[in-house]
Amino acid sequence: MGAECKDKLKKIEDVLKGRGVKLTNQRREIIEFLAQADKHLRAEDIYDGLKDRGIGLATIYRNLELLRVNGVVTEISHGKYRYYELRMFSSKCTHIHFKCESCGVMKDIVDKDIIFDIIKIKNELEARHDLTIDDYSFILSGKCGDCKE
Repeated sequence: MGAECKDKLKKIEDVLKGRGVKLTNQRREIIEFLAQADKHLRAEDIYDGLKDRGIGLATIYRNLELLRVNGVVTEISHGKYRYYELRMFSSKCTHIHFKCESCGVMKDIVDKDIIFDIIKIKNELEARHDLTIDDYSFILSGKCGDCKE
C-alpha cells in the first residue's frame, strides 16, 4: 500500500473515530478493495474478492451499511441490486450512473456539458423553491453499446 493510500485510510479512520467507530481490519480491507476496484461493486462482488481473507458476506453487508451511514461509501440502488462506491476521496465529480438491463454492468457517465446543466437545474430548484439540496443522484437504465443490437 502506497503512502497516499495510507494517508487516506488514516483520514477515514479519524472520521470514523470522531463518530465513535473503530476502523477494524475487516473495514480496512473493504475500503481498500473499493478504492482499488475503481468501479461500482455489489456486496457479493466484494465478498468474492475478500472471502479468501476470512470475511463473510454478512460482515460485508454490516460494514457497508456502517460505512454508508458515516459517509465513507455511497450506495446506489437500482431494482433489486445495490452497488457501492467509495465516496470519501473519490476523484469523481458529479456523474450519472447507467445500468445495462441486459448484461448488468453499471457505468459512470461523466459529460462536462450535461453536468453543468444538472448543476444549473439544482441551483434553479434551490432558488425557486427555497431549498438546500445536499445530495442527488441519477440512474439511467437501458442497453449498453455491447448489448443494444
